Amino acid sequence: LSLKNLDGVSLDVVESLIAKGTRWFAKVNTQYNVVFGIVNLIRDTQGMMLNLSSTELHEKQLDVLKNMKDAFKAIHQEGRTGADPALQVMYKRFNLAGGTTGYGQMFDDIRDRNKSIEKELKKLGNSKPMRIAHQLFDSLSLFNDLMENSTRLAVFMTAVNSGMSDAKAASLAKNITVNFNRKGAQSTKIGAFYAFFNPSAQGTARLVETMNGPKGKQILAGGVSLGVLTTLMGFVMMGDDEWEKIPEFVRERSLIIPTGGSNYISIPMPLGFHLLPNIGRKLTEAAFGSNRISTTRRLTQLAGSTIGAFNPLGGSDISEFIMPTVLDPALALWRNKDWTGRSIYKEDFNSLSPTPGFTRAKDTSSTLSKLITEGINKVTGGTDYKQGAWSPTPDQIDYIFGQLMGGTGREIAKLEQSIVAKATGEELPLYKVPLVGRFAGETSGNAAERGLYYENIKIFNEHEAEMDGLKKDHDSAGILAYTRDNPEVKLLSKVKDMEKVIAKLKKRRSVMKGINNKGALKSIDNLIAGRMKALNDAILAAD
Repeated sequence: LSLKNLDGVSLDVVESLIAKGTRWFAKVNTQYNVVFGIVNLIRDTQGMMLNLSSTELHEKQLDVLKNMKDAFKAIHQEGRTGADPALQVMYKRFNLAGGTTGYGQMFDDIRDRNKSIEKELKKLGNSKPMRIAHQLFDSLSLFNDLMENSTRLAVFMTAVNSGMSDAKAASLAKNITVNFNRKGAQSTKIGAFYAFFNPSAQGTARLVETMNGPKGKQILAGGVSLGVLTTLMGFVMMGDDEWEKIPEFVRERSLIIPTGGSNYISIPMPLGFHLLPNIGRKLTEAAFGSNRISTTRRLTQLAGSTIGAFNPLGGSDISEFIMPTVLDPALALWRNKDWTGRSIYKEDFNSLSPTPGFTRAKDTSSTLSKLITEGINKVTGGTDYKQGAWSPTPDQIDYIFGQLMGGTGREIAKLEQSIVAKATGEELPLYKVPLVGRFAGETSGNAAERGLYYENIKIFNEHEAEMDGLKKDHDSAGILAYTRDNPEVKLLSKVKDMEKVIAKLKKRRSVMKGINNKGALKSIDNLIAGRMKALNDAILAAD
């Protein structure tokens, strides 16, 4: 985007529009996100325990944990009849001393506060549906502020009970995790383009302070050791192949606890500190893991997670680094890769014979998005077999909806998919179950094999393009060298044949779906997954 010909007023208008979009993305993923408050509480509690080591309360971690229950109670009961008077007095002292903060304050300035007051006044005259919507958003905001401030209030209570003044206790509590109110001279300006710049910068500064504290070396050793131990436990209880089927972004940001077989619990780790167990995990995987992933790739992944942990603009590669938040969804769709590294939608594997977007729906696409994309394709001149002028896939529509509506929107989409799967008898991956999928997972089932299969197909399309180029150039030496470096290439013809077999099975499934026979659909799903697994295993053995 070239801005050099815009005058100051025009530039201010553009920046203001971008800032509004950035604020919206930030709010729907934090303040108005039904899941974020729970996840953030788990992270904040761990982060608080570590950060206390560099404060006057370095031996009071257990006292703070004991006060968490009363902190929840005090915030929840505020202004209600029957509230505990002593707790309400403590909460009032906490507020008066300036200890509270919240996600909505990330962008606060005088204009924002004035607009917020005007908005509240306008609500009084809104229609009933609008008032209900506002009440929903307000409830989500209050819930997440409860999650955010309960940790701080527990620290404040422990500090004042230890003899600290209210002002000093509030300052300690407010800065025990990310202080959204603290901003540098340029934070608001940069934050207009990058949603989480200020929280990320503050979090990194707090991490450095803790690691430079008296317990820094112990935290470093403990964090790395934790990564080693949990990875070895995963290898023993699940096997190295099953362990490495757990998505990399889950292993990177969560503590994985195997629960038997292919199932596991994932506990979100505090951002920044999560890098320490990752170091231990990656070293253990490199030493004892499967040959599914090369050592070079493991080190590259570790470097990427390190950059992401300390990058205040977000992202772990150059394109994510420079892209403003409001353009992140467009970048992800162009690359067909979400922030977790998963493919967003099924691509046309043969660009010379494109298929209508609605025919490339994943099994977990929402019913509404399937109807929308089929309608768009036909309205723009397409048919059941031919692309229209615009022919998006259902998963692209689902992704856009999820980005615009944030975490709550994504949970609503999961709920719809769960209901449909229950009605049709289709398999629902655990990560698609609302809320539960955020804290639990499995590596077995058809969904895991499908994900790995499509990753392999994408890789083999790249192999095919490279081999075709070398053959056209009559580069025999290049073909030999490429085959030596990529031994799985010898399976190229087998991969192409299996694609055709699976495509025929999927067509048969589409016909059977209209009959609404749950048993028959399950059988053909298992047959497709079996074919995919056979190919996945053959590729793994060839590496």
